[in-house]
Parts: sequence; structure tokens; C-alpha cells
Amino acid sequence: MSKPFRHTSDEVKAAILTAATALANKDGWDQVTLRKVAAAIGYTTTIIYSHFKTKKAMLHCIAEGGYEQLNGEVQRAVQSAGADPGERLIALVHAYVSFSRHYFSVYYLMHTPVLYQESSPPLNASKELLDFVCEEIAVASQQSPHSEEVTARAFQLWSSIHGLIMIEATYPVQHRTLDHDVIIEHIVRDFISKVKM
Repeated sequence: MSKPFRHTSDEVKAAILTAATALANKDGWDQVTLRKVAAAIGYTTTIIYSHFKTKKAMLHCIAEGGYEQLNGEVQRAVQSAGADPGERLIALVHAYVSFSRHYFSVYYLMHTPVLYQESSPPLNASKELLDFVCEEIAVASQQSPHSEEVTARAFQLWSSIHGLIMIEATYPVQHRTLDHDVIIEHIVRDFISKVKM
């Protein structure tokens, strides 16, 4: 058992989330339990329950934090790309893919259906990400970010990139015949060519 943390409530909460993510990186989210997390940080489950009543509540917090981090990385990448709408979209997608590669366990959790059930609290940061993507597409296509077409295009781009990310994560590296970064570039360039610049 690890040496217990003797810190503030916020620090203990952060330690819980870090330990849960580390366990997921090793064994997958299905194997993460509040008891295992408690053991990892050297506390009883009572301390864990004082922060999260259920495992689902803990996972929701991790996913929300993942979206917040992803939002920040995507926005910084876009701001660094300059004013050209096409280059901004390319930067957006590369930042999104980069996040998924570096934090795949969290990325996977962020897209777990159980977190989107009607009884679940909303993942507010996920909507913020979608809104930001819609705004960038709206600029590129010279349309309102609230139009149905822009929203549909956002989901089109998102589903293409997400699909590639999941293929990349599950398909054996040694059997890949194509450079996925090249595929990403093709997806985005093709997408850009279809919107009204």
C-alpha cells in the first residue's frame, strides 16, 4: 500500500482522479474500482466516498476534466494557426488527435455511452468543444455557427476523425500500411474543399 496523502480535500480529490486514471491506463476502466483507488492512495474507501458517491460520479469528473483540457489544447492550437480558416481547422484536428494519442484512456472514457445516459449529469465541457468547432466551421463556410448545416458538418468531421482514432488505437501497429497523419491531412483537406471558403 502506498504512503497516505496528508493533504487538503482538493489535493486528495486530485490524487483520487490521478490514481483512477493510472489504474485505467494499466487495466482498463472496467477494472477500476473505488476500493482499488483507495488502496492506491493509501486511504480507506470512506475518503473516496466523501468525494464521489459512485464510480460513475468519479468517471464523470475525469471525463469533464478531459474535455476541459482538450478544449484548452484545441483553442491554443487554433489561435497559433493564424487567420486562415483552413489552417485553423487543420490545427484544430491535429490538436484533437494529439490529445487522443497522449491521453487515450481518458479520451476513451470521454466517449463512453454510460456517461451520456438521461440520468447522467451533462458533460458541459463537451458542448463547449462542439460549439468551438462549429464556430470555426462557420467562419470557414461563411455561415451561422447555429445553423443545422454547420452542426451537421461538425459531426461529419468529428465522426471521421474519431473513427480514425479508434482504428489507430485498436489496429496493430505492425500491420498498418498507411501513415495515419497523412490520412488525417486528407480528411481535413477534403472536408475544407467541400465547405464554402
